Amino acid sequence: AIAELEKELEGYEAKMIELGKKWSELAKKEKAQQAASGEQKEETPPKGESKPSQDPPTPAAPPHE
Repeated sequence: AIAELEKELEGYEAKMIELGKKWSELAKKEKAQQAASGEQKEETPPKGESKPSQDPPTPAAPPHE
């Protein structure tokens, strides 16, 4: 029974690895699509992305003091 379970687990591991590869491929495609559409629509302009980094990190400040 244990050997059968081990075989099943090996099968699951192989499936998970395959799924992981598919997910990473999908993520790459999505990022590429978002980058392409972002250039046209300008949904995420660089100005908006730089704002959060300019703001002082309030949650990190109190413990430092």
